[in-house]
Amino acid sequence: MKREAFNFYRSYYDVLEDIHRDEDKLTYLLALLDRQFKGIEPTLEGIPKLVYNGQRHSIDKQVEGWENKTKCKLSPTEGGSVPPSLPPSEGSTEHPCITPFTSPSDAIDMTTEPPSVPPSVQEQEKGKEKEEVKEQLSKNDFFKMISELIKLGLGQEEAELLILEEYEVI
Repeated sequence: MKREAFNFYRSYYDVLEDIHRDEDKLTYLLALLDRQFKGIEPTLEGIPKLVYNGQRHSIDKQVEGWENKTKCKLSPTEGGSVPPSLPPSEGSTEHPCITPFTSPSDAIDMTTEPPSVPPSVQEQEKGKEKEEVKEQLSKNDFFKMISELIKLGLGQEEAELLILEEYEVI
């Protein structure tokens, strides 16, 4: 089983932007990709080593998470995966790391976790929280703050959002 995807975090990009030489940027990116897809621990020097080591924990946790979910270890030579040390079942010709899918709905996206609550319910809860905060603030104070923000050039919706963010509802 080959790894198909991984999360490329903003922090990877931010440190990439801090590297000045293109050769060093390429070295860092290739080390990151080789680790994520092939399991290869990089041997780096200088700036790429410094930058990669700053991201090492995050990179290693992603690889470890994929290996734990799939029960396969990334192969440092092939870029695919090697089966666990358990022998395959008698008479089985299937690769121990591969679970055949009977339908497309059986497939699991290994790159993201599904939200624990459906988005529509989450949106409803946010709306309820907004209403609760509006009730907690005296209506007079809430509308005074909105009108002051509107005078400063914000639209009503922006003003409401700003106030709700300030009170940590959003």
